[in-house]
Amino acid sequence: MDFTLRPMSISEVLDRMFYLYRKNFVLFAGIAVLPTGLALVVHVLQLAAGGVPTLGPTGINSGAMMASAGGGILNLLVYSIGGTLASAATVYALSMVHLGKSASIGESYRYVMPNFWSLMGIVILVGLMVAGIVLAIGLSFVAGAAIPVIGILLIFAATVIGLIFIVHLYARYSLAIPACVLEKTGAGQSLERSSFLTKGRTGRMWLVFLLTGIINFALGFAISLPISIFAGVSAIRGQLSIGILVATQVAQFLASTLAAPITTISIGLLYYDERIRKEAFDLQYMMTAIGQPGQQQAAASGV
Repeated sequence: MDFTLRPMSISEVLDRMFYLYRKNFVLFAGIAVLPTGLALVVHVLQLAAGGVPTLGPTGINSGAMMASAGGGILNLLVYSIGGTLASAATVYALSMVHLGKSASIGESYRYVMPNFWSLMGIVILVGLMVAGIVLAIGLSFVAGAAIPVIGILLIFAATVIGLIFIVHLYARYSLAIPACVLEKTGAGQSLERSSFLTKGRTGRMWLVFLLTGIINFALGFAISLPISIFAGVSAIRGQLSIGILVATQVAQFLASTLAAPITTISIGLLYYDERIRKEAFDLQYMMTAIGQPGQQQAAASGV
């Protein structure tokens, strides 16, 4: 049995994540380049189309506003599609290296492409759930506006409860993409699998997301802070140029590329951890590896 297939504490999950990321840096960063690289292209094209945003008597110039709107829509598509595919490919790559195998960037993307529509289904279904919660919060604002004092409390309570539900949904369904990729399940079944695996464990998920979020923020802050300060000073002096804005986007691209795998690798490790705890996956893998050496990848995928 692989020594990595055992229950892990949160600190061990993070330690294993850093170890695998350092050891396979080119693999994971290379996978993450797809959405971040496309986003960089969109931003550069947006700047080329709209120019440097300038504040005139009537506000920001119309060309920059239109380019910003178009860029926002394209970026939404980039992160919805490209980001999901990158996350799925990262999960596959993690499943290979975590179990002592090798993987490549191209192989990882090829493996997940047959699951494209299931992955998109997960994104859409979870997005609809979040949209329903946001709609409920919006309705509380409408209702609260009609009640002077109690309305403020209603809006505050609805907003807090809504945000808690959104975070809870994210934790509950965070293992859906690993389940979809490694178990070849459809969108609905993947959500059910994630709900089962995270039942009674969402608090643990929240803590891992919080810690990896802090790491991501610190990493992005350290990389993009110098150029952001320079861009801010240039804007105040009226010396902001497209070159400076492009440099800012490049810094954000580097920060996003380096930070993106951190949370995804952690989620993949949590997927294996929960399967070991609830389904004795370590024993399943060991028995399959002993009985059918050529079928270890199938065992890793939960088949």
